[in-house]
Amino acid sequence: MRKLGLKLGLSCAALAACATTLVSTTFAWYTSNDSVKATGITGKTSEADDTLLLISKYGRKGTWGASVDLTSETANVVLDPLAYVDGAYYGWNADGNAVSEKPATANGTTDSYISFTLYFKSGSGDSLPVLVEEVTLTNTTGVTEASPTLKLPTKSVLADGTGSTNATYSIDMFRATNIATTVYAAEEVATGTPTAAAGTRTCYNLDSYAGTDSYVDGTSNAHTYYNNVKSLKAGAGAIDTTKAGSETNQQDFKTKFAAAGTKIGDTGEGGSSTGLDNCLAVRFDIYLDGWDKACFDACRQQTFSLAMSFTATTSTTEPDTPVEP
Repeated sequence: MRKLGLKLGLSCAALAACATTLVSTTFAWYTSNDSVKATGITGKTSEADDTLLLISKYGRKGTWGASVDLTSETANVVLDPLAYVDGAYYGWNADGNAVSEKPATANGTTDSYISFTLYFKSGSGDSLPVLVEEVTLTNTTGVTEASPTLKLPTKSVLADGTGSTNATYSIDMFRATNIATTVYAAEEVATGTPTAAAGTRTCYNLDSYAGTDSYVDGTSNAHTYYNNVKSLKAGAGAIDTTKAGSETNQQDFKTKFAAAGTKIGDTGEGGSSTGLDNCLAVRFDIYLDGWDKACFDACRQQTFSLAMSFTATTSTTEPDTPVEP
Protein backbone atom coordinates (compact mmCIF):
# COMPACT_ATOMS: atom_id res chain seq x y z
CA MET A 1 0.00 0.00 0.00
CA ARG A 2 1.33 3.41 -0.92
CA LYS A 3 0.22 6.73 0.54
CA LEU A 4 0.75 9.90 -1.43
CA GLY A 5 0.17 13.40 -0.16
CA LEU A 6 -0.45 16.90 -1.47
CA LYS A 7 -0.32 19.93 0.76
CA LEU A 8 -1.86 23.35 0.23
CA GLY A 9 -1.38 26.37 2.44
CA LEU A 10 -3.14 29.72 2.42
CA SER A 11 -2.83 32.72 4.64
CA CYS A 12 -5.05 35.74 4.47
CA ALA A 13 -4.27 39.15 5.96
CA ALA A 14 -7.65 40.64 6.50
CA LEU A 15 -9.55 43.87 6.44
CA ALA A 16 -7.40 46.92 7.08
CA ALA A 17 -9.45 49.62 8.79
CA CYS A 18 -10.05 52.73 6.71
CA ALA A 19 -13.65 53.90 7.15
CA THR A 20 -16.25 54.34 9.85
CA THR A 21 -19.19 55.66 7.83
CA LEU A 22 -22.55 53.92 7.87
CA VAL A 23 -22.71 54.15 4.08
CA SER A 24 -20.85 51.47 2.15
CA THR A 25 -19.98 50.83 -1.47
CA THR A 26 -20.71 47.15 -0.93
CA PHE A 27 -23.50 45.85 1.30
CA ALA A 28 -25.03 48.72 3.20
CA TRP A 29 -25.04 46.92 6.54
CA TYR A 30 -21.35 46.08 6.25
CA THR A 31 -20.48 49.55 7.44
CA SER A 32 -17.01 50.04 6.05
CA ASN A 33 -15.03 49.87 2.83
CA ASP A 34 -12.40 47.60 4.33
CA SER A 35 -10.95 44.68 2.42
CA VAL A 36 -9.18 41.37 2.93
CA LYS A 37 -5.91 40.64 1.18
CA ALA A 38 -4.80 37.08 0.47
CA THR A 39 -1.18 36.03 0.33
CA GLY A 40 0.93 32.91 0.21
CA ILE A 41 -1.06 30.12 -1.43
CA THR A 42 1.20 27.17 -2.10
CA GLY A 43 0.84 23.50 -2.81
CA LYS A 44 3.29 20.62 -2.74
CA THR A 45 3.62 16.87 -2.66
CA SER A 46 5.00 15.13 0.38
CA GLU A 47 7.09 12.73 -1.70
CA ALA A 48 8.85 15.10 -4.08
CA ASP A 49 11.29 12.59 -5.54
CA ASP A 50 9.02 9.63 -6.11
CA THR A 51 5.36 10.41 -6.50
CA LEU A 52 2.51 9.26 -8.70
CA LEU A 53 0.03 11.92 -7.62
CA LEU A 54 0.89 15.19 -9.35
CA ILE A 55 -0.36 18.75 -8.99
CA SER A 56 -0.50 21.74 -11.31
CA LYS A 57 -1.99 25.22 -11.19
CA TYR A 58 -2.32 25.28 -14.96
CA GLY A 59 -3.48 21.77 -15.95
CA ARG A 60 -1.06 22.06 -18.85
CA LYS A 61 1.29 19.40 -20.17
CA GLY A 62 4.79 19.93 -18.83
CA THR A 63 3.65 21.87 -15.72
CA TRP A 64 3.01 18.93 -13.40
CA GLY A 65 5.23 18.31 -10.46
CA ALA A 66 5.63 18.16 -6.71
CA SER A 67 4.62 21.72 -5.87
CA VAL A 68 2.74 24.81 -6.99
CA ASP A 69 2.95 28.41 -5.79
CA LEU A 70 -0.07 30.70 -6.24
CA THR A 71 1.29 33.68 -4.34
CA SER A 72 1.69 35.93 -7.38
CA GLU A 73 -1.83 35.18 -8.62
CA THR A 74 -3.48 36.03 -5.31
CA ALA A 75 -1.23 38.74 -3.87
CA ASN A 76 -3.64 41.54 -4.81
CA VAL A 77 -6.92 39.74 -4.12
CA VAL A 78 -9.25 41.49 -1.66
CA LEU A 79 -12.46 40.21 -0.11
CA ASP A 80 -15.56 42.38 -0.03
CA PRO A 81 -19.04 41.23 1.07
CA LEU A 82 -20.74 39.63 -1.93
CA ALA A 83 -23.81 37.68 -2.92
CA TYR A 84 -23.64 34.55 -5.08
CA VAL A 85 -26.53 34.61 -7.55
CA ASP A 86 -27.03 32.25 -10.49
CA GLY A 87 -23.36 31.47 -11.02
CA ALA A 88 -21.95 34.96 -10.44
CA TYR A 89 -20.82 37.10 -7.52
CA TYR A 90 -22.42 40.49 -6.96
CA GLY A 91 -21.77 43.49 -4.77
CA TRP A 92 -24.14 46.31 -3.88
CA ASN A 93 -23.40 50.00 -4.25
CA ALA A 94 -24.47 52.75 -1.88
CA ASP A 95 -27.75 53.18 -3.75
CA GLY A 96 -28.73 49.56 -3.18
CA ASN A 97 -28.24 48.52 -6.80
CA ALA A 98 -26.66 45.20 -7.72
CA VAL A 99 -23.28 45.51 -9.40
CA SER A 100 -21.75 42.41 -10.96
CA GLU A 101 -18.18 41.67 -10.00
CA LYS A 102 -15.81 40.60 -12.76
CA PRO A 103 -15.56 36.82 -12.94
CA ALA A 104 -12.52 35.12 -11.47
CA THR A 105 -10.02 33.49 -13.77
CA ALA A 106 -8.64 30.04 -13.03
CA ASN A 107 -6.29 31.17 -10.28
CA GLY A 108 -7.21 34.16 -8.25
CA THR A 109 -7.52 37.11 -10.63
CA THR A 110 -10.48 38.88 -9.08
CA ASP A 111 -10.90 41.97 -6.97
CA SER A 112 -13.41 40.78 -4.42
CA TYR A 113 -12.99 37.10 -3.59
CA ILE A 114 -10.33 34.40 -3.58
CA SER A 115 -10.57 31.89 -6.41
CA PHE A 116 -8.06 29.29 -7.48
CA THR A 117 -8.12 25.94 -9.26
CA LEU A 118 -5.92 22.98 -8.48
CA TYR A 119 -5.44 20.16 -10.97
CA PHE A 120 -4.55 16.64 -9.88
CA LYS A 121 -3.42 13.82 -12.12
CA SER A 122 -1.92 10.37 -11.90
CA GLY A 123 1.64 9.82 -13.06
CA SER A 124 0.85 6.26 -14.04
CA GLY A 125 -1.80 4.34 -15.89
CA ASP A 126 -3.83 3.99 -12.70
CA SER A 127 -6.66 6.35 -11.81
CA LEU A 128 -6.06 7.64 -8.28
CA PRO A 129 -8.60 8.83 -5.73
CA VAL A 130 -7.95 12.29 -4.29
CA LEU A 131 -8.80 12.21 -0.59
CA VAL A 132 -8.62 14.82 2.14
CA GLU A 133 -5.96 13.97 4.68
CA GLU A 134 -6.11 17.01 6.95
CA VAL A 135 -7.48 20.55 6.94
CA THR A 136 -6.46 23.22 9.43
CA LEU A 137 -8.42 26.47 9.36
CA THR A 138 -7.58 29.04 12.02
CA ASN A 139 -8.53 32.63 12.75
CA THR A 140 -5.17 34.19 13.52
CA THR A 141 -6.32 37.70 14.39
CA GLY A 142 -3.97 39.24 16.93
CA VAL A 143 -2.11 35.98 17.36
CA THR A 144 1.67 36.15 17.77
CA GLU A 145 4.27 33.70 18.98
CA ALA A 146 4.50 35.62 22.24
CA SER A 147 0.71 35.97 22.56
CA PRO A 148 -1.08 32.99 20.94
CA THR A 149 -4.60 33.94 22.08
CA LEU A 150 -7.17 35.06 19.50
CA LYS A 151 -7.95 38.77 19.83
CA LEU A 152 -11.04 39.72 17.83
CA PRO A 153 -11.67 43.43 17.22
CA THR A 154 -14.60 44.97 19.06
CA LYS A 155 -17.15 47.52 17.91
CA SER A 156 -19.49 49.70 19.92
CA VAL A 157 -23.10 48.52 20.08
CA LEU A 158 -25.21 51.25 18.46
CA ALA A 159 -28.60 49.51 18.44
CA ASP A 160 -30.33 46.18 18.99
CA GLY A 161 -29.31 43.37 16.68
CA THR A 162 -25.78 42.45 17.66
CA GLY A 163 -26.82 39.92 20.28
CA SER A 164 -24.34 41.43 22.71
CA THR A 165 -25.39 42.26 26.26
CA ASN A 166 -22.37 44.54 26.64
CA ALA A 167 -21.53 47.96 25.25
CA THR A 168 -19.30 46.37 22.61
CA TYR A 169 -19.51 43.27 20.45
CA SER A 170 -17.25 41.05 18.35
CA ILE A 171 -17.91 38.69 15.42
CA ASP A 172 -15.56 36.01 14.12
CA MET A 173 -15.29 36.48 10.35
CA PHE A 174 -15.69 32.72 9.84
CA ARG A 175 -19.38 33.13 10.64
CA ALA A 176 -19.84 35.12 7.42
CA THR A 177 -17.24 33.39 5.23
CA ASN A 178 -18.03 30.62 2.75
CA ILE A 179 -15.86 28.22 0.83
CA ALA A 180 -17.38 26.83 -2.36
CA THR A 181 -15.79 24.01 -4.32
CA THR A 182 -16.50 23.03 -7.90
CA VAL A 183 -15.19 19.61 -8.87
CA TYR A 184 -15.08 18.34 -12.44
CA ALA A 185 -13.23 15.91 -14.65
CA ALA A 186 -10.87 17.55 -17.13
CA GLU A 187 -8.11 16.80 -19.57
CA GLU A 188 -4.74 18.47 -19.53
CA VAL A 189 -4.02 20.81 -22.41
CA ALA A 190 -1.03 21.47 -24.60
CA THR A 191 -1.35 25.25 -24.15
CA GLY A 192 -3.42 27.54 -21.95
CA THR A 193 -5.55 25.98 -19.23
CA PRO A 194 -8.38 23.43 -19.44
CA THR A 195 -11.82 24.81 -20.22
CA ALA A 196 -13.75 25.13 -16.98
CA ALA A 197 -16.71 22.79 -16.79
CA ALA A 198 -19.90 23.23 -14.80
CA GLY A 199 -18.93 20.43 -12.47
CA THR A 200 -20.46 19.90 -9.04
CA ARG A 201 -20.55 23.02 -6.86
CA THR A 202 -20.88 22.69 -3.10
CA CYS A 203 -21.05 25.64 -0.71
CA TYR A 204 -19.68 25.21 2.81
CA ASN A 205 -20.04 27.53 5.77
CA LEU A 206 -17.26 27.94 8.31
CA ASP A 207 -19.40 28.42 11.41
CA SER A 208 -17.82 25.42 13.15
CA TYR A 209 -14.45 27.19 13.12
CA ALA A 210 -15.64 30.38 14.82
CA GLY A 211 -14.12 31.21 18.18
CA THR A 212 -15.70 32.89 21.19
CA ASP A 213 -17.46 36.10 20.18
CA SER A 214 -20.73 37.96 20.77
CA TYR A 215 -22.76 36.12 18.13
CA VAL A 216 -25.98 34.57 19.40
CA ASP A 217 -27.80 32.29 16.97
CA GLY A 218 -31.35 33.53 16.49
CA THR A 219 -30.59 36.92 18.04
CA SER A 220 -27.63 38.39 16.16
CA ASN A 221 -28.68 39.80 12.79
CA ALA A 222 -26.57 42.28 10.83
CA HIS A 223 -29.61 43.31 8.75
CA THR A 224 -31.73 44.05 11.81
CA TYR A 225 -28.83 45.93 13.34
CA TYR A 226 -28.42 48.14 10.28
CA ASN A 227 -32.16 48.86 10.09
CA ASN A 228 -32.22 49.84 13.75
CA VAL A 229 -29.14 52.04 13.48
CA LYS A 230 -30.62 53.82 10.46
CA SER A 231 -34.19 53.83 11.85
CA LEU A 232 -35.45 52.10 8.70
CA LYS A 233 -38.85 50.45 8.60
CA ALA A 234 -40.11 47.65 6.37
CA GLY A 235 -41.16 49.05 3.02
CA ALA A 236 -39.11 52.21 3.53
CA GLY A 237 -35.66 51.06 2.48
CA ALA A 238 -35.18 48.52 5.26
CA ILE A 239 -32.92 45.53 4.58
CA ASP A 240 -34.56 42.10 4.43
CA THR A 241 -33.97 40.57 7.87
CA THR A 242 -35.15 37.07 6.92
CA LYS A 243 -32.34 36.18 4.52
CA ALA A 244 -29.68 34.00 6.11
CA GLY A 245 -27.20 33.71 3.26
CA SER A 246 -26.66 33.87 -0.48
CA GLU A 247 -26.71 30.11 -0.99
CA THR A 248 -29.15 27.54 0.32
CA ASN A 249 -28.24 23.99 1.36
CA GLN A 250 -24.89 25.05 2.75
CA GLN A 251 -22.89 22.27 4.36
CA ASP A 252 -20.56 22.30 7.34
CA PHE A 253 -17.01 22.56 6.03
CA LYS A 254 -15.46 20.79 9.03
CA THR A 255 -17.51 17.60 8.78
CA LYS A 256 -18.48 17.48 5.11
CA PHE A 257 -15.20 18.45 3.46
CA ALA A 258 -12.38 18.71 5.99
CA ALA A 259 -12.92 15.31 7.63
CA ALA A 260 -10.06 12.91 6.95
CA GLY A 261 -10.89 10.47 4.19
CA THR A 262 -13.39 12.68 2.36
CA LYS A 263 -13.12 11.77 -1.31
CA ILE A 264 -13.02 14.69 -3.71
CA GLY A 265 -12.87 12.70 -6.92
CA ASP A 266 -10.68 10.56 -9.17
CA THR A 267 -7.81 11.68 -11.36
CA GLY A 268 -8.53 9.34 -14.26
CA GLU A 269 -5.76 7.39 -15.91
CA GLY A 270 -2.48 9.19 -16.54
CA GLY A 271 1.04 8.38 -17.58
CA SER A 272 0.58 8.84 -21.30
CA SER A 273 3.89 9.25 -23.13
CA THR A 274 2.37 10.80 -26.27
CA GLY A 275 -1.17 12.11 -25.63
CA LEU A 276 -2.88 14.30 -23.04
CA ASP A 277 -3.77 12.87 -19.64
CA ASN A 278 -7.00 12.93 -17.70
CA CYS A 279 -7.03 15.10 -14.60
CA LEU A 280 -9.26 16.21 -11.74
CA ALA A 281 -9.97 19.94 -11.41
CA VAL A 282 -11.03 21.46 -8.10
CA ARG A 283 -11.92 25.15 -7.99
CA PHE A 284 -12.00 26.87 -4.60
CA ASP A 285 -13.90 30.14 -4.06
CA ILE A 286 -13.56 31.86 -0.69
CA TYR A 287 -15.88 34.82 -0.15
CA LEU A 288 -17.56 36.95 2.49
CA ASP A 289 -21.31 36.43 2.20
CA GLY A 290 -22.97 39.82 2.53
CA TRP A 291 -26.35 38.17 3.07
CA ASP A 292 -25.12 36.19 6.05
CA LYS A 293 -26.75 37.44 9.24
CA ALA A 294 -23.29 37.53 10.82
CA CYS A 295 -21.77 39.88 8.22
CA PHE A 296 -21.33 42.79 10.63
CA ASP A 297 -18.53 45.29 10.11
CA ALA A 298 -16.88 43.74 13.17
CA CYS A 299 -15.69 41.01 10.75
CA ARG A 300 -13.00 43.40 9.52
CA GLN A 301 -9.40 43.63 10.70
CA GLN A 302 -9.12 39.85 10.94
CA THR A 303 -6.73 37.26 9.55
CA PHE A 304 -6.92 33.55 8.97
CA SER A 305 -4.75 30.68 7.83
CA LEU A 306 -5.79 27.60 5.87
CA ALA A 307 -3.72 24.47 5.31
CA MET A 308 -4.98 21.42 3.44
CA SER A 309 -3.29 18.13 2.64
CA PHE A 310 -4.63 15.58 0.18
CA THR A 311 -3.65 11.94 -0.23
CA ALA A 312 -4.06 9.15 -2.72
CA THR A 313 -3.79 5.55 -1.58
CA THR A 314 -3.12 2.77 -4.03
CA SER A 315 -2.84 -0.91 -3.29
CA THR A 316 -1.69 -3.80 -5.42
CA THR A 317 -2.79 -7.34 -4.73
CA GLU A 318 -0.59 -10.11 -6.12
CA PRO A 319 -2.50 -12.96 -7.80
CA ASP A 320 -2.83 -16.13 -5.80
CA THR A 321 -0.27 -18.84 -6.56
CA PRO A 322 -1.95 -21.60 -8.55
CA VAL A 323 -2.43 -24.79 -6.57
CA GLU A 324 -0.47 -27.65 -8.08
CA PRO A 325 -2.63 -30.68 -8.91
